[in-house]
Amino acid sequence: MSDVLPTDWAPEAAKALGDWISSQRRIRGLSRAQLATKMGYQNVSKGASRIADWETGRDYPRGDRLSVLRAGLECDTDTPWKLLEAFLVQAKQTGQTKRRETNRRARVGLEELHLLRQHAALLRDHSRAILHSPEDGLIRIGQAIAQLAYIGSTTLTLGQLLQSWANGSLRADDENSSLYIVRIAGSPLSGRHQVTGFRTEGGSLEYTTVSDFSRRAGTLLKQRVPRLVTRDCLAGLLARRGVRVAPLEIIDHTKHIIYRYDHTTRQVTTPSGLVDLNLRFGTALNTQAANWTPRWDNTGGNKRVLSQLQPLRTGIWRGDALEVSTANQRAWTATPGVITDEQGTPRFTFSGIAPPALITWLLETT
Repeated sequence: MSDVLPTDWAPEAAKALGDWISSQRRIRGLSRAQLATKMGYQNVSKGASRIADWETGRDYPRGDRLSVLRAGLECDTDTPWKLLEAFLVQAKQTGQTKRRETNRRARVGLEELHLLRQHAALLRDHSRAILHSPEDGLIRIGQAIAQLAYIGSTTLTLGQLLQSWANGSLRADDENSSLYIVRIAGSPLSGRHQVTGFRTEGGSLEYTTVSDFSRRAGTLLKQRVPRLVTRDCLAGLLARRGVRVAPLEIIDHTKHIIYRYDHTTRQVTTPSGLVDLNLRFGTALNTQAANWTPRWDNTGGNKRVLSQLQPLRTGIWRGDALEVSTANQRAWTATPGVITDEQGTPRFTFSGIAPPALITWLLETT
């Protein structure tokens, strides 16, 4: 089995092993430094620090360290091997689950890019209306990012993409076609950037390298998105323009029930019937009917502050993660495809990107 698994993948098992090491050392009246000396560490301070990490569950004995530790403790029991094996098994299982969830979230994010690619012509045709809408232009595309090493990054809005495609700042033209760029990342020192985009004639997303995009990415980083944030998402906007978008499936892992959200009607199908969320979206910003008014604050380490969320108390955007505290002081984190609790355990999972208004309804019903 791998010996590089993070201990936080199996904290209880790591602590059990750590408690055994600590108790055996104390029974023998040894300090950590003394045990490190008996284990043969030339740098006693480093050895004592490593033992401390084992005992607190921040790390675990790797390679031959467990055998050397047992010799230092003058102990011939096989208990530490059983505890280590239990840790490795649990950590491996947790790791597999985490990797599956990471891949699922990535798929959810990429589905949004595919929607953008598939309906780019429609969006460009409606760009004037979208840019003049009080909310549509502010829809943030989670996987659309401008990033410069040592400078920073920002998630782009639908409005920024449409404007940048129109003026050419996020478009790479060649003899045959144009590459409409949705992601750009690189270094201003090298001048070369990795970009993700698609061609006007369709096809799959392309991943390639281009030059001389530092200025363009830098310009996007300097832009300040208006503080008001849309309540909807790209799928909802497309649905309102006649595109057939698959309903969003939401799994409540605590209640073991499934909801379905229709982007066109803005209704949620629950086990007890339909719930209409149209009033939460409203027709204008800052209305009581919409029930919440988020604000973006770009001043302070790219933290976005979400306020006036009632009855939710407060929240912070960290990249694509929305961290929210509810009225009962419970903390939740909403990232593409999932809402997790304080322990990082998924409470709700989504088959696609969920509009923020739906997220607030889910949290208010918990």
